[in-house]
Amino acid sequence: MDSLSRRGFLRAGLTAGAAAVLGRSLGCAALGDDGGAAPAAHVWRPYADTSVFNTPIPANAPSHPDSQAMIHTLMQSRGTPGKIHVNIEKWSIPVWPVPAEGAEVREVVCDRQAYSGEASVRCPVWPDVKPDPMSDAHMAIVDRKAGMEWDFWGARWQDGELHTKAASTVKLDGDGLTPLGGCRLVGFALLSGLVRPEEIEAGEIDHALVFAHDYVGPAVWPAVRGGGRGGRRRGASDVTPVPGGGCVQLDPALDVDALDIPPAGKMIARALQKYGMYNSDFAGGLVVYAENPLGRATDPWPALGFGNWVAGGIPVDRMRVVAPEAIKAAATATA
Repeated sequence: MDSLSRRGFLRAGLTAGAAAVLGRSLGCAALGDDGGAAPAAHVWRPYADTSVFNTPIPANAPSHPDSQAMIHTLMQSRGTPGKIHVNIEKWSIPVWPVPAEGAEVREVVCDRQAYSGEASVRCPVWPDVKPDPMSDAHMAIVDRKAGMEWDFWGARWQDGELHTKAASTVKLDGDGLTPLGGCRLVGFALLSGLVRPEEIEAGEIDHALVFAHDYVGPAVWPAVRGGGRGGRRRGASDVTPVPGGGCVQLDPALDVDALDIPPAGKMIARALQKYGMYNSDFAGGLVVYAENPLGRATDPWPALGFGNWVAGGIPVDRMRVVAPEAIKAAATATA
């Protein structure tokens, strides 16, 4: 499904000082003068506090017994060996907030009900909504007032009507999982793990991320589907893939401030230490996801100094795969 954008160039951004001015003008916590993050302002995050995506990894959580081999595989990505790429303008998720006027509730039929588990969804639709431009054609329509999210895979307009391969109806105060299958390979809602501009403005990503990779192993909780084909996108036989739904954590003992990466990259690193990232899909490299700005009036990312390679200096070899039973126990304990 998802793949790494082939034009992975670092977009031009402001210096940390200029970004700090931007943060102050927006009334948000800004980047500190030393390039670190100032105290974070509260930012809305989707799903309940008890969602696995909003649950910190316990300090005593054991590693998966095959963790070392899995991390070795994680570093073998075709497009980004040993580095994390951030998908933004391509192969990511445009988020469309329902406007006050102009939206009409329609039934959108799913061409591949067997994939998402839903034959159709009823949701607000208006002519401006468009999916990510790549073949997955993901997008999310969000009505925070109603507490609802509608996810799409393979969305497209045809003869004035919105069509889609698959769609899911998700409650914003729920767990961010789609038990019927959903629009991500492993069954996660599309807002789960998505980095949003408001979080970078505020100075903190207060949730887990999701990632995609060349290899996706059999499903473990919270996934409902795994990678199939032995977990291999292509025919390699000497890999040990991270399970679909498997949680990868950056070493909490790592000194993030000492990393030679932009402030936004350090925010990603701290989120990976606290919450980790969950294997969600296939890709042509090791990628995480930031909101595609199609659903906004203007692109906020350049002014935030945020581009495709802000996390490229995070050391993947300082990561581990957390035992799935520890992840489930932690989420269940908070429910």
